[in-house]
Amino acid sequence: MKKKSFILSIIEFFTDHWARFGIAFFIGIVPVIVYNAVYNNWLLVINYCNGFFIGAASLLAVSALSVFNLYGAFDIFSYLPGRKKMENGKIETLYDYSERKKLTRGKFKLVFVPYLVVGVVFLLVSLILYFNI
Repeated sequence: MKKKSFILSIIEFFTDHWARFGIAFFIGIVPVIVYNAVYNNWLLVINYCNGFFIGAASLLAVSALSVFNLYGAFDIFSYLPGRKKMENGKIETLYDYSERKKLTRGKFKLVFVPYLVVGVVFLLVSLILYFNI
C-alpha cells in the first residue's frame, strides 16, 4: 500500500471539510463587513484591519473551544440533562459517559483545523494591513 503525499492529504482534507471552511470564512468575514458598516467608511484601511482582527480573534476562540470540547472539557454540560439509565438499570456515571463520548469523538479529531487555518489567515491579513498603513 502506497503512502499518500502530504499535498494530496491536505487537498483531501479540504474537500472533505469544505463546508467547515466555508462556515469559518463566513464567521471571519462578517465582522469585517459589520465593522465597516458601523463606521460607514469603506475607504479606511484601518477599518479593514480591525475587522479582520476581530474575525481572526473570534475564529481562534472557536478553534480553542473546539479543542477543549475534543478533550471533554464540556462533557458535564451535556451529561446532566441527558442522564439515562443503562441496560442493567443503573444510572450512567459521568466517567462512563465521558468514556462513551471518547469513542464517538475518535472520528472527529481535526474538527478545529478549518477554524484555526482561516483564523490564522485572517490574522495574517490583519497584520499585513496594519504594518502597511
